[in-house]
Amino acid sequence: MDPDDEPIVKLEQQAYIVYKSRWFILTIYGLLITFQGSLWNTWGPLHDNMELAYNWDSVTFGLLPFWGPFCYVLSFLPWTWLMNSKGLRLPVLLSAGLVLAGCLAKLPAPFVSGDLFRILCHVCGFLNGLAAPALFTTPPMLAAIWFPRNERVTATAIGGSCQGLAIAASFIIGPLFVPEVSNSTLREANSTEIIIENIKSEVYVLNYSQLGIALAIFAVILAYFPNRPPTPPAVSCEVERVNLAAGLKSLSINTWLVVMAYGLPLGVSAGFSAAFDVNVSQYGIGQTQAGWMGFVAVLTGTVVSLLAARLIDWFPNASMKWFNIVFLGVATLCYVWFTLIFDKVLPGDTASIYVANVLANTALYSSLPLFYEMACESAFPIAEEVPAMLITSVNCFFASVFLALFFFPQIGTLWMNYVMTGACATAVPLLVLFREVHNRRNLDLTAQVGAQSDGRLQ
Repeated sequence: MDPDDEPIVKLEQQAYIVYKSRWFILTIYGLLITFQGSLWNTWGPLHDNMELAYNWDSVTFGLLPFWGPFCYVLSFLPWTWLMNSKGLRLPVLLSAGLVLAGCLAKLPAPFVSGDLFRILCHVCGFLNGLAAPALFTTPPMLAAIWFPRNERVTATAIGGSCQGLAIAASFIIGPLFVPEVSNSTLREANSTEIIIENIKSEVYVLNYSQLGIALAIFAVILAYFPNRPPTPPAVSCEVERVNLAAGLKSLSINTWLVVMAYGLPLGVSAGFSAAFDVNVSQYGIGQTQAGWMGFVAVLTGTVVSLLAARLIDWFPNASMKWFNIVFLGVATLCYVWFTLIFDKVLPGDTASIYVANVLANTALYSSLPLFYEMACESAFPIAEEVPAMLITSVNCFFASVFLALFFFPQIGTLWMNYVMTGACATAVPLLVLFREVHNRRNLDLTAQVGAQSDGRLQ
């Protein structure tokens, strides 16, 4: 135990202790999920350069991110069982190992043909995708095990926001390693072959850098990432959880409403973000501009989600449901605007597209951690990993369907905007029907009030 750790609630003989090491655990997890997500979205932000150097088409750009949600849906049940039976350490360590293996798969890139390199990128995408289920499910489980009631939503928000930060990071990191080649550079170059070779060299450096980061994160988790603290931080941590099989059978229709309200818009948004460069390139926006659009949108969404989470922790009776209804309503209106600009129904320029996309994504990503908490509160005492795995699996199912449509290039890209708008609009009535409950939070508040009245709160 850390020297300054203090018991915050005593019930009978049990002390509930908050450990400072909780922030280290959350930080290491955040680095891993951020890196895993940025690895998943490596190639979309490099659309123009990869098209020039490797002759990749829209099918390739759609299939590479497709492996993430596809592998999630394929493997989420075994991962849920593993987390339910073995705790956090083993699943997180195995996930870090799969991410590392994916980076190793790209290592031979300088010594193989372009076609073989593309296959190796698919292998990386598949292995990295297999790592996703445990990582996407971890935030509410980690928050419930390590954090007290008045920090739990914030901890979930930090962990969940790292999934969004991963997308933001990919829009910046990739183009920093592999800068966009301007049209003027292409016109002035003596040989296109020289430019292509430069792009390939930059891609190799990016691959090696990703391998180094993956290795470092894996080593840290191997050295220290315990299942749980020696003593729980809240009374709800001691409640025996309903296991995977019984939990799936006993989930209420109310919980399924929040599962669908999360999975549909956030799943479609994941596919939309992965193919964002392909979409806006039709409007003459290059990979650098598209990258900054994506970066600013996700970053602002992360900030707003953290603020909303702190409000929920400060005011335990605040409604997460109505926060998310507002967020999804704003996202729907902004995507309507975005779509009408692309359809030339409304006048617009690059600045208008920038603002519409940033506002829509800010609202959408702000809702993410609150959805996690709503699902876990509604399902309690079912183990947190069960509803968390379920909402992220539905998310990945819709992302898979969205990205699978790229296998039919003849349909163009305008459909992307309509599907994104419809997904956000459909989620709003689902949330309106959802009945918000705070089963877990009320248990902790009752225990805290009881301890205060008995003079046992220290």
